[in-house]
Amino acid sequence: MRVAIAILVVSMGLAAPGAVLAQDVPTPAAPELPAGAGELPLAVPDGVLPEPFYKLQPSDVVTVKYRYTPEYDATVSVRPDGFITLPIVGDVKVSGLTVADAQRAIRTAAAARLRDPELTFELKDFQKPRFVVGGEVDKPGQFELRGRISLLEAIAMAGGFKSSAKHSQVVLFRRFDETQVVTRVINAKELAKASRVEEDPYLRSGDFLFVPQNKISKLERLVPLTSIGWLLAWAR
Repeated sequence: MRVAIAILVVSMGLAAPGAVLAQDVPTPAAPELPAGAGELPLAVPDGVLPEPFYKLQPSDVVTVKYRYTPEYDATVSVRPDGFITLPIVGDVKVSGLTVADAQRAIRTAAAARLRDPELTFELKDFQKPRFVVGGEVDKPGQFELRGRISLLEAIAMAGGFKSSAKHSQVVLFRRFDETQVVTRVINAKELAKASRVEEDPYLRSGDFLFVPQNKISKLERLVPLTSIGWLLAWAR
């Protein structure tokens, strides 16, 4: 625990377990973060905030049906590499795409073999939305995101803060794009005050909350997704 926190405090150039930090290799500058990107909305009634469209992931189960050529219908799972294999179409990468985008991609691929193909693409089974809480909480791990869950509620689900927790510096990691996450330090101690409860932010699927033991002196706004992979694994 202390080792993990020490690394987090010194730098967010985190590495996977067993990896060597090559300090003589220059780190590419992070791209500029667009205004408002990754910001956490305040607690508001259901239906007010737009939710991002679900993006396909490995292990999702999808069905493709053709209107005029049902012999090519198929129900398949998204492979770990993000591809699905379909009759007549072959391999198509769908991981990271919305359902609508995946349908367009398959229709484009099918058009190479069929004339004006009409097809539907359905998501039959999918990865349940989850978030992770790690660090100085009693029960770190993954939790299912059912409805709206705020930061303080998530901490409570993880058993609450340990006596060694730094309540004022809870770190939220939220995906920015396919390769990076946005970081934000949140003062949960202030949020817990009655006058600030309405500012308690809601979590999104894939969010990772890290409760440190020591003060975090510096935290980059954008960090590579791969750099926190070992933290996620450790939190489980």
